[in-house]
Amino acid sequence: MSIRTSIILVVTLLMVSGYVFFVQIGTPTDSEEEPPWFYSADMSDMARISITSQEEEITFYLADDQRWHIESEDGLPVGLDRWGGVTLLLSGPKSRRLIDDNPVDLAPYGLDAPNTRFEVELKDGRLIPVIIGLETPNSVGHYAQIEGYPHVYTVYSGWSDVLTRLITEPPIPPWYYDIETEDLARIEFWLDDRSVDLAKEDSVWSFSDENNTAINEDQINHILSSLEQPPSQSIVEYRISDLAKYGLDNPKLSIFLQTSTPGDRENMTITKQVLFHIGDLTDDGSGYYILTEREEIIRDLFSINAGWVNQLLEIANNPSYPTTIIETS
Repeated sequence: MSIRTSIILVVTLLMVSGYVFFVQIGTPTDSEEEPPWFYSADMSDMARISITSQEEEITFYLADDQRWHIESEDGLPVGLDRWGGVTLLLSGPKSRRLIDDNPVDLAPYGLDAPNTRFEVELKDGRLIPVIIGLETPNSVGHYAQIEGYPHVYTVYSGWSDVLTRLITEPPIPPWYYDIETEDLARIEFWLDDRSVDLAKEDSVWSFSDENNTAINEDQINHILSSLEQPPSQSIVEYRISDLAKYGLDNPKLSIFLQTSTPGDRENMTITKQVLFHIGDLTDDGSGYYILTEREEIIRDLFSINAGWVNQLLEIANNPSYPTTIIETS
């Protein structure tokens, strides 16, 4: 097995996070002929990637900043935690074997009307259109074909599965604010040495002070509506090191959010947490610089609409809300 084949298989396995995936791989003996490459392309030549499955589609493009971006998500750069290895996978898988070099009928392979299609556009304008058909009888692979060429191959199922998951689970960058307010279970506004804390129990919100002070419906509705998706957010700078330059060494406000959603199994709950730090206004005054706690390593700086942030600053400074003193070590 070649080094490139081994790397692609490892990347495929690593990217199928969230569920266990096993592929039985036969080790070729000296007498066995190595299966051919399905196709091969240089990762540095790729300019655009489109994936279509079950009438859903997602497109990625290489921007001037030399980062891959999601076309259907207002040009968001991809999250590197989910994107790493995608271009390697699309540089070409090794086929399991050539099935037919000139089939009379594509229907037995599910390639007459395929549900899944990958298209790689190279910088010189050439296209590599790949169609994926039915699963093979042993469930290890899928039938595949380069559109416009007669040859039918089988490729490992994991290869196409990982790529089609990019449609249902787009590689949104970890800094992107996409909280669903109905999933919120805890909200904390940290301002200087005090905080305004709220928690939801049995669908009822209250302040998390020593008295568990009740919050009326108008108040919580205002807070939740203020935490809905901001009208704009965009990347400012990748991998920042100077926090003081953006007012993030001493943030104006930090917002801790915890969501709680049902899991796949009975009595299972999925909890997610994120902490946003809000710094200075951007130079044009249209937004605030933001950094999330999830960005401890990469530290990508982004901005969020100023009006959205100002509403949250007003909530955090509301004198009628009970506050808790933050103890510092």
